[in-house]
Amino acid sequence: MSSTKIVYPDLSLNAQPNLLDILDFNLEHNPSHTVFVFPNDAGGLTKISMLEYVRACHRAGNYVRASTQPGDVIGVIANVDTIVYSALIVGMIKAGLVPFPISPRNSPVAIFNLLKKTSAKKLVITETTLSNALRGLRAELKAADPSYKVDPSRIIEAPSLQEIYPKLGRETASDPFTPIPPVPTPEDHAMAVYLHSSGSTGLPKPIGFTHKILKDDAALTYMDDLRNFQAVKPSFTVGGIGLPSFHMMGLCSHMLFPLYGPVTTAVFAPAVTSPEANPTLGTPETVIECAKATNCDALTALPTFFNTWSQVEGAVDILRKMQFVTYGGGPLAHAIGENLVSRGVNINTAYGGTEFGVLTALRDDTKTWMYLKFSDLAKIRWSPQGDGTFEAQILETDRHHMAVQNLPDARGYATSDIFEPHPTVPNLWKIVGRLDDVIIHSSGEKTVPAPIEAIITASPLVHGAVMFGRQRDQPGILIELAPPHEPHENANEAEIAGLRSLIWPIVEEADKIAPAFSRIYKEMIIFTTSEKPLPRVGKGTVARKAALALYASEIDKLYETVASTVGVGDVEPPKSWEQEDLQPWLSEHITDLLSGKSLHPTDDLFEHGFDSLSATILRLRIVGALRKSQNPSVTAVAKDISQALVYSHPTIELLTRSIAGLISNPNAESLQKSHEQAMEDMIEKYSKGLNIPISQTTAVDEPRTQEYVLLTGSTGNLGAQMLESLLAKEEVKKVYTLNRPSSKASMTDRHRVRFEDKGLNVSLLSSPKLVYLEGETSHEDLGLSQEQLSELRGNVTMIIHNAWRLDFNLSLASFESHVKGSRTLIDFGRSTRRGSGLRFLFTSSIGSAQSWDARARGAYPEEVVMDAKYAVGGGYGESKYVTERILAKSGLQATSFRIGQVTGGEPNGAWATTDWVPIIVKSSLTLGMLPDAIGIVSWIPMDAVSDALLDIGFGTEQPPMAVNVVHPRPVSWTSLVQKLRKILMREKQLAADALRVVPYKQWAAKVEDFAKSPSEEDLKNVPAIKLIDFYRAQVTVDEALRKDGLERSESVGLTPLSTKNVERLSERVRNLGPLDEPVIEQWVKYWIAAGF
Repeated sequence: MSSTKIVYPDLSLNAQPNLLDILDFNLEHNPSHTVFVFPNDAGGLTKISMLEYVRACHRAGNYVRASTQPGDVIGVIANVDTIVYSALIVGMIKAGLVPFPISPRNSPVAIFNLLKKTSAKKLVITETTLSNALRGLRAELKAADPSYKVDPSRIIEAPSLQEIYPKLGRETASDPFTPIPPVPTPEDHAMAVYLHSSGSTGLPKPIGFTHKILKDDAALTYMDDLRNFQAVKPSFTVGGIGLPSFHMMGLCSHMLFPLYGPVTTAVFAPAVTSPEANPTLGTPETVIECAKATNCDALTALPTFFNTWSQVEGAVDILRKMQFVTYGGGPLAHAIGENLVSRGVNINTAYGGTEFGVLTALRDDTKTWMYLKFSDLAKIRWSPQGDGTFEAQILETDRHHMAVQNLPDARGYATSDIFEPHPTVPNLWKIVGRLDDVIIHSSGEKTVPAPIEAIITASPLVHGAVMFGRQRDQPGILIELAPPHEPHENANEAEIAGLRSLIWPIVEEADKIAPAFSRIYKEMIIFTTSEKPLPRVGKGTVARKAALALYASEIDKLYETVASTVGVGDVEPPKSWEQEDLQPWLSEHITDLLSGKSLHPTDDLFEHGFDSLSATILRLRIVGALRKSQNPSVTAVAKDISQALVYSHPTIELLTRSIAGLISNPNAESLQKSHEQAMEDMIEKYSKGLNIPISQTTAVDEPRTQEYVLLTGSTGNLGAQMLESLLAKEEVKKVYTLNRPSSKASMTDRHRVRFEDKGLNVSLLSSPKLVYLEGETSHEDLGLSQEQLSELRGNVTMIIHNAWRLDFNLSLASFESHVKGSRTLIDFGRSTRRGSGLRFLFTSSIGSAQSWDARARGAYPEEVVMDAKYAVGGGYGESKYVTERILAKSGLQATSFRIGQVTGGEPNGAWATTDWVPIIVKSSLTLGMLPDAIGIVSWIPMDAVSDALLDIGFGTEQPPMAVNVVHPRPVSWTSLVQKLRKILMREKQLAADALRVVPYKQWAAKVEDFAKSPSEEDLKNVPAIKLIDFYRAQVTVDEALRKDGLERSESVGLTPLSTKNVERLSERVRNLGPLDEPVIEQWVKYWIAAGF
């Protein structure tokens, strides 16, 4: 090692030398310092001194310079050893050339593209070992230019080990040496070297590094930390073993660290001693063996190696003796990292990119090993993603210049890497995925695949994994199994089923960290075959885009199976299709789909975690099991299992009865109750006992001077609006908010976030009037303690029931728990001191009148309509109608408020961007057109709805049973859209012709065009794609209204509602002006602030 004290080059601003000068600096000051060390055949170590390395760089530079011109870009595709590769690249820079190291894994098309884009003049290559690459490149040149003829002068055979290291480990100053003739000192902005992107999302792109960027990248790394280690141990050695020199990790480990540290670097012993030889392949076994032999004090490696090392005690013994081990180039599975840390290995997370350098500081904290800290020289702008995660955007500074700039508003680079902060320790960040890897499902939900894939690939059974599911309802995963488990192309169904069972415990472990919409079901696993392995890029990671393209047909076929009634073949059917065997079989599969959660036969599946994905997979398994039957009559039932089966029968008991009924009586006209009958049955079930008079010992006649209000659903939009008004009312002495508990945020935080979003007065949340309660309305005791219930019974004078599940896919049966909860609140109200004097305000919906025949019967009246047929439709509206009917029998001063389309209102126009109208607006900005529709809109601002409910609830007159809350002064759709267009044009500064108003049908057709093959950018900018069925239905209604010339009908099919009661009893609604520019301007400003 060094026999004299190291003289360190200055890395401060404007002082650090460029790569040409650093060679001269080190040759003068640190000639005996060991640059590279590797094991030799004699069982000892060979050391390459700085003198020998610098001379090797000069020899390599002279070798290439002889047939080139200064400033030429020279491609390098060479299977040479690290010490040769490093000297070759640095030597070319010293000679005034611009080297471009290229991965030999690239296809001929990619290599041709890279050389063409950089106007490379020549190519340094190892012709013997890369003959196929050279042959393919010449074919590409011929295809691009039919007149092309082979020009041998443009090909330079890479220099051999003997040519640039003639004394290999034994060179002295007295040995013969010819330096590169002096070249002019390059300007900082001059190009020094090219690297290329990985090509994981397409053809790799060249990335140019100026001399200034190289100097910045050297200073950004944890060079100071390495120098501190050297101060304690001058022979401190860092392993850069087996890292690709054409990659950013290789550039740092094999060139920047050794020269700017200068740090001793361990590498593989040279193996290319003849034209036919290849360098030693970096594997977990060869890397750890070399690290041991060279006594590495630190090591940088790919995360896949750590997976293997964690299973070998001898490897762990070697790693634990090191000061630190660093991984980069991909994620390290949490379980693997924790395993190694628990056994004494000090893991450090590195983060960087070819575009912006290595940005992390060295840390020594095994408790937070998976987090990283950015260098003080790096300036990071965090772009929130709305879910607690942030994209890292690297901003340019005097100390940090980047190879690529892509920010629209500043000089810097948006990484597309998603991070989350440490929950308690400031300035620590954990990478959780990439924006371009995020899978956006057809539902709009987003799956971040990296954490899930990391857990699965941590298994020794798995070589690689790639999740898929873009624009689909549910995700799936491509898994490449390790030998000998990988299947062949002709593997049968039984073999695949066996492999799924083999790895299922690993997938279940990954599913534990995934949200429900990101869970992987057994049916959604595709195994790669030995004939078609997953494609990989130079650093060994899977090329995601290429992998998905390679298996596109298999993925499409899988989704076709899921969408059909074909079912799956590896599902064992129940012992029989009798109810006693069918029910436990269904229960077993439902438990599996709920990650081990067991349900009672009468529990609602959707109340306990089922969603559209679970329902689809369960139906698939039912169909698959039916098709396995030897009984033709059972097999025939499979075709009758519709997509709506689980929605229509959302309990194990109901599903059992339905399927068993179909099998025993397949020709029955209808085994399902009609919608009207189902509603009437539920009304009867939850009305029992309401005919018993309320006790007369209650305080019915007490004056209404002090109100104690129990409010459910206060964390929602309308609930928050009412809560603010209630807390501000002088006559309100106490507001008890009752909401379901959440593990994600505290009750205070949930309210604060909603208030801030809507611009409400957050200080009111500190009012002594406010009491937060956590409970469940479906529980008989509301999920509250007896003390709480006692206080509420003695105090509460008004209940405002505003909590309801908003899901238009579900049937009435799935809302039964909400209906039951309403009955629980009714019973509670009847048991209070107020008794029949208690006011019960229920926020119903226009959906409860969804089948009303307005043409024949006029506007829907403000009274309880006893014929259930007018409520038939989606389960949401039906459940609101059922509850209204039950309330009418409650004996309380109950009012059902049928609320129509609500818009944003005071104070800031907040209108949820996920509602159908804002989605039209956002989509229209991309489409360049807004839809026009015939008819009028009775949309009403949120604050007016809140005021209407409270005006009536707090009025002196006993409220009527039914009140319709829509705008009493509707405006035409056309006039509203014209005003909306005017304001959008002004606020977005659009061109005069940028936003045409076109017929609804034409607008929807444009959305249909985007929906045919949408990119992720399309799904983001045209969210109407995800609601295309909804808009199609609106177009159908609009066309019918146009045909009949019904200009005064409600636009796009909403039911017109009478407003006599609401106008008479609510001063706010009585004086409410038509929707006009001021309120529309508030919507637009809110949407623009939200990213429109």
